[in-house]
Amino acid sequence: MEHVLRTLNELQDVDFELMRIKRIRGNLPQQIDELQEKLDQLTGELSTNQSEFENISKERRRCETDVKSFEEKLEKYREQIYHVKTNKEYDAITTEIESTEAEISNTETRILELMEQEDTLKKKLEIQKGQRENLAKELEEVTEELTARLEQTKVLESSLKVRRKSLVSDLSKPIYSTYERIRRGKGGIAIATVENGICTGCSSNLPPQTGLEIRKMDQIIHCQTCGRFLIWKNESPKITLNHEINPEQVG
Repeated sequence: MEHVLRTLNELQDVDFELMRIKRIRGNLPQQIDELQEKLDQLTGELSTNQSEFENISKERRRCETDVKSFEEKLEKYREQIYHVKTNKEYDAITTEIESTEAEISNTETRILELMEQEDTLKKKLEIQKGQRENLAKELEEVTEELTARLEQTKVLESSLKVRRKSLVSDLSKPIYSTYERIRRGKGGIAIATVENGICTGCSSNLPPQTGLEIRKMDQIIHCQTCGRFLIWKNESPKITLNHEINPEQVG
């Protein structure tokens, strides 16, 4: 049983180091996901607005062409009016002139509306393009920072995972399952040492007899208050790491 307790304690040390690596990386992966999501959304909006801008510009150009066509038609009607011979012909051409002038007026009004829409969209596109450029730059910087941190921690993380797998294989499934359940429920700490008759996990006092039993290292004992595995302090050797990381120097 002493071997099991030592294995559990070493597994706890390994998990501490893996947690420390995760803290070193911080929330950079989450930042990258959020920035990428924002960038994708903005790119989609930009594409939609760009298409709308192109459609409006196309309609404006078509309207301008129509105005030219109406003006040419109007000029012909005005020339014809001097050659009419009857009132009926005069009234017909006059009606055509008035209708064509109305079409020109309506189309020119539509052109002004389209020009305003173009101007609004153009300004919006310029703002969105600037926002996209800033987002892309920020995403690149955060990605580079995460890459640097991953590069610095990947060797240690790999060796720790190998060691963890080996330690887990030395434990029975029930004991490991209990360890994982306690670790997840107690902020990553499943093992607590006993110091001066006190559980260092929850600071509760332990009966003297319990302290003696823990010191023997011949059975698994849990704290009656917090449920953590209890190990005597003097029987709690720490693992030695060959790779050290200084979080202040990362990134």
